[in-house]
Amino acid sequence: MSTPAEKANARRFLLEFSENGNIPNGQLEQAIDQANIHPGKTAWFEFLDKLLLILGSLALSVSLLFFIAYNWQELGRFAKFAMVETAILLATMVFLTRTVKDLAAKMALLCAAISLGVLMALYGQTYQTGADPWQLFFNWALLITPWVLIGRFSILWVLWVGLLNLSLVLYHQTFGSLFWSMLHGQELLWVLFLFNLLVWGVWEIAAKIFSWLRDDWSLRVIATATGFCITWLAIDAIVRPWGLEGFWVWLLWYVAVVYGYQFIKRDLFILAGSCLSVISVVLTFMVDNMLDFDNAGSFLFLSFSVIGMGAGAAYWLRSLHTRWLHEE
Repeated sequence: MSTPAEKANARRFLLEFSENGNIPNGQLEQAIDQANIHPGKTAWFEFLDKLLLILGSLALSVSLLFFIAYNWQELGRFAKFAMVETAILLATMVFLTRTVKDLAAKMALLCAAISLGVLMALYGQTYQTGADPWQLFFNWALLITPWVLIGRFSILWVLWVGLLNLSLVLYHQTFGSLFWSMLHGQELLWVLFLFNLLVWGVWEIAAKIFSWLRDDWSLRVIATATGFCITWLAIDAIVRPWGLEGFWVWLLWYVAVVYGYQFIKRDLFILAGSCLSVISVVLTFMVDNMLDFDNAGSFLFLSFSVIGMGAGAAYWLRSLHTRWLHEE
């Protein structure tokens, strides 16, 4: 049986062979079938088994929250706590009875982590502790930290990072300030950008050591959050007449991302995100400087500009991908 890497290499070889005109039109699918590249019945069953396990586990965890919320008046105080604590206990027992590398054990630990958040919300709502909302999510992240460390599961790490991000947002909404008050009203975006940038860098370094951190999707989620924050700061620097530091930091971030994910670690998704960031910033600059003139002509020019920049980005990404295929 061919490994996924061998099948991917065979697929790339056939595509290159077809692009060079060595496979007649309409016979590419036949060539792929003969090369046994398509996933077989066993592979499909394995995929469905993992998919149903993940979706079922998440559905059970979330349904516990909605069930308690919907039946809040009918259920007594001890019944609510008993349901949530039983769910945490059962999920922990499932994790302890399996190996750490087992997907079922990892999903059980994820369910326990989500249920712990439900328990904390239930406690706060029942006894009206008076705590600020940011404390709920910060303490939630703090309490699941041991599970995150021993779980070796990227989804748990993403949940942990997401809780810390939400804690920062709610803390800022509660107190109106985090650390610096001179950042022209964009203090929260700066803090979120720096925090996620730090997580991004540490994750990239740790992924070279720990194989379970090499899930591309999780790193891309953090990269997307970082890119959103710095792009918004660059847009704000263009629109407002002060604080150009956001634009210059965005420019440095863009150069570093394009260089790093083009020559050091190849990732088309992150490069595509950087292209979207450039298009957003350039379009903001054009809108800010052109809409004072002829509106009809300006909108027409902006429309063609968006089409042109999008087509240029697509052409660059496609040519880059083709070059990577030939180099492999």
